[in-house]
Amino acid sequence: MSIIILKENNREKFLHLIPPGILPMLEEKDVFALGLLEHQEDGEHPMGILISQLDEFGAEILWIYVHPNLREKGAGTKLLYTLIQILKSDEHFQTVTCFL
Repeated sequence: MSIIILKENNREKFLHLIPPGILPMLEEKDVFALGLLEHQEDGEHPMGILISQLDEFGAEILWIYVHPNLREKGAGTKLLYTLIQILKSDEHFQTVTCFL
């Protein structure tokens, strides 16, 4: 499994994992998304996504999805920890809080 930061040039293959109501939020400038790829013999497959909205205090999770085949295997935790590490590396964010 690997996690990538989703940008305009690589997020198209993850769009099927996002509900229609959340999809327009990807266009907002303060929305940050991570994609989870599973590596298989026939290539990389999008298997999860985390979408968060950033503000001056931290991030609010708008949507998190992990394919059923990867549930209870740490995939969702990996997405959350990656978001936390990215926020912690930015000196602007002093506290990271997550409400689920």
